Amino acid sequence: MIQTIRQNAGGKRFFMLLLCAVFSILTILCCFSPVHAQSDSRLLQIKAAFTYRFLLFTKWPEQTSPAPDELIRIGVVDNHVFAALFEKMSSNQGANKNKIVVQFLDDSATADDFRRCRLLYISASAADRSEKILQQVTGYPVLTVSDMDSFVDVGGMIHLTTQQNRIRFVVNRSRANDVGISFNAQMLKLATSVLEVENE
Repeated sequence: MIQTIRQNAGGKRFFMLLLCAVFSILTILCCFSPVHAQSDSRLLQIKAAFTYRFLLFTKWPEQTSPAPDELIRIGVVDNHVFAALFEKMSSNQGANKNKIVVQFLDDSATADDFRRCRLLYISASAADRSEKILQQVTGYPVLTVSDMDSFVDVGGMIHLTTQQNRIRFVVNRSRANDVGISFNAQMLKLATSVLEVENE
């Protein structure tokens, strides 16, 4: 189970600073570890770690906040290994008291299956149907993440990419803000680039 840490205002600020520090350390370790020296399994672990941190550093519209005993659904499209890694990671770490459930979504998944997810990871192997999936969640507060090329250009929110043999990420802040999703400032500073909201 994911446990809630309840704190006063000062404690909450300290907790967020601590989370920022953890995110920064993880990012530094991952980004500066050469990709060519990593196995495919290790790369997936790094991507799963990034994706879990995105979950911690993202704010959804208040009206979509889960009830105390409600499940937080994470959808993974077309990658069993990533789904297993994310499930293991989320079971060992705490963000709040809501239990995280990871669902593998194959070709039979419906639009409702995608829309029920708080975070949706679309594997690069599903690139041929990524645009259709993104269209199905348009207008819904679903954080979309992928490692496929040009993901943010087709409407995705976070693209895990490899640059100069390091894992980086690009944020489409404009697309996220369209559905009421916002990101922690520290996370945005760590992004390689951020597509901003127009006229901001």
